[in-house]
Amino acid sequence: MKWLEYIKLQKLDLYIIKKFLGTYFFSLALIIIVIVVFDYNDTLVVSAEDQKSKCGWTPYEGETLRGVIREVYINGIKTI
Repeated sequence: MKWLEYIKLQKLDLYIIKKFLGTYFFSLALIIIVIVVFDYNDTLVVSAEDQKSKCGWTPYEGETLRGVIREVYINGIKTI
């Protein structure tokens, strides 16, 4: 870590920076909470009619997928 020698931070400075960044990222994780509810036992057959894209087709058409997303919560608000 040559950049530490160049900046010449003291142990107290490194301790403060470490604690600040840890607290910052922890609080950021608390603010942006995403919860996804899956149903692993359900299956879904992919069809072009169910797609939200503008192209109107999917290479997975006719495939059977196991597991379906039932609900998505972002910051405690149900979005799907």
